[in-house]
Amino acid sequence: YALMDQLIQELNALGYHFTYATDLVYHTLTDERTIPIFQRFIPQFEDIGFSLSLIPHVSYRGNKDCAKFLLEFYRSREKQGKLSNAARNCFDNAFREIKCKEFIPEYLSLISPPVHRDQFYFLMELLSQWKVKEALPIIIQRLDCDQRKLLAIKALGNYPDPELLPILEAYAASNDPAIRNSAKKAMEKIQTSASGQRL
Repeated sequence: YALMDQLIQELNALGYHFTYATDLVYHTLTDERTIPIFQRFIPQFEDIGFSLSLIPHVSYRGNKDCAKFLLEFYRSREKQGKLSNAARNCFDNAFREIKCKEFIPEYLSLISPPVHRDQFYFLMELLSQWKVKEALPIIIQRLDCDQRKLLAIKALGNYPDPELLPILEAYAASNDPAIRNSAKKAMEKIQTSASGQRL
């Protein structure tokens, strides 16, 4: 709490009028002057819950420095064994918000199973929307190992590659209506995209 007080004091020196930690939870700042302040304080909290609550303040669209900082912070906490699935979801959301293409190799490692099975769904989808070829075999692998298949199926649908259709056919015949419908939609999207490319 003393550290949070110091953070609030530095932010208030920029002209803000925060009083409590909850003020920062309910108000996401859009002032890039605050980025260096948050980057300095976020790694200092022993309770990762405090750190995670501040991550939205360093999730600026296309900001390379924010993406680099969060990757480094994630790696440091991962080495310390301090990351829960909820924590990983927080980072996943942040990378999706930032949408910075500078670190695609690092993103590929984050979506790779088996270490990150059933995690970083948003990042997987983002890479597929960018049509990153290197992500394709990873997504196919996740289709096999993830417990939740829907997001990998949806991600495959973003690639205009007819060779993916046989992979999806088995899921289009699934007894699970959600999986079956998702696979059919992905197949239709691939067929439409592939036809458009030929034209």
